[in-house]
Amino acid sequence: LMRVMVRTLVAPPAVPGETGIAPVPDIAAEPPAVSTDGKRYVITLRPDVKYPPDVAGGRAVESRDIRYAIERAFYPSVANPYAGTFFRDIFLGDEEFFAAPGPAVNIKGIDVSSPTKIVFTLRRPVGDFLTRLTLPMTAPVPSTTVPQALSRSYCGACCASQGR
Repeated sequence: LMRVMVRTLVAPPAVPGETGIAPVPDIAAEPPAVSTDGKRYVITLRPDVKYPPDVAGGRAVESRDIRYAIERAFYPSVANPYAGTFFRDIFLGDEEFFAAPGPAVNIKGIDVSSPTKIVFTLRRPVGDFLTRLTLPMTAPVPSTTVPQALSRSYCGACCASQGR
């Protein structure tokens, strides 16, 4: 059911197979490139995953949308109940953000300098990091349209599609 409601970088496989339940690319174009020390994940986004026309103008999902989704889960106004359990204190350089979560500061360990690539730099290896990226709080949210989307009782996160 979750795969129908939200799209994330990686997702559990839709059907059982040789990979078991290991996450597979969804918004990601391919499996992430992981550094040998397990602390850096580079993920390229698929260009064909887009929002509907009335959300973010139908543009393609960008790396900043995923960073925004993760960060906003920590905003006091959102108060996601599991964000801290899975994502607090795992990103390199996140101390400033967690001192005062909000849109004025970004998590430094989430690099979105390219709209089509997101780079996660972790403080330490996190064995289930890819599984954590399947959680709904990591589904992209276009920060520029959240007020409009909330007024319509949906956010962009559940509406990204590529025509499936």
